[in-house]
Amino acid sequence: QGAAAGRVIFVPVTLTAAARDRQAFLDNSWHPDLCDRYKDLGSAPGEQMQALVRNLDAIDGYVRRASREAGFQVMEVSVHSFSETLDLLHTRVLAAISDLIHPRPPPH
Repeated sequence: QGAAAGRVIFVPVTLTAAARDRQAFLDNSWHPDLCDRYKDLGSAPGEQMQALVRNLDAIDGYVRRASREAGFQVMEVSVHSFSETLDLLHTRVLAAISDLIHPRPPPH
């Protein structure tokens, strides 16, 4: 129905978590049995944790930069609230639909 009928909507987004949420995830998921698995990151659990945090920060930075360069919106979401994440995604999809139905004129 109307101009948007039958059109595909592609909403490019990258979901990422804040550094504090990544740290909380590691703090809450660490188990002494993992020490053997991460020996290349250090001999002590503290060293391993710091190395994992550095690795996650580096990966996050790369993904954010690459996503922005590709034209994806980077959305920082809460790892503690799935409903908040759904609300953010829902808002972004509704905005994309609105842009499709009511396109904005190009800037002069």
